[in-house]
Amino acid sequence: MYRIIGADGREYGPISADQLRQWIAQNRANASTPVLTEGANEWKPLSSLPEFSLLFAPAALASEAPSSALSE
Repeated sequence: MYRIIGADGREYGPISADQLRQWIAQNRANASTPVLTEGANEWKPLSSLPEFSLLFAPAALASEAPSSALSE
């Protein structure tokens, strides 16, 4: 479970990882959104959590294909 600080400065949660992924997809949370994981004492940027970091990877990395594969 997770807690986040929204853009309005309010704390939301506890919420599940699935709910948080939905909020990311809806642009309600982003890479810099402060998040507190269950049992943690320190707020961290959402992008620092391994389970969410790939959601914030540059699109170029996700769709990158070798140029030779495209020209063959």
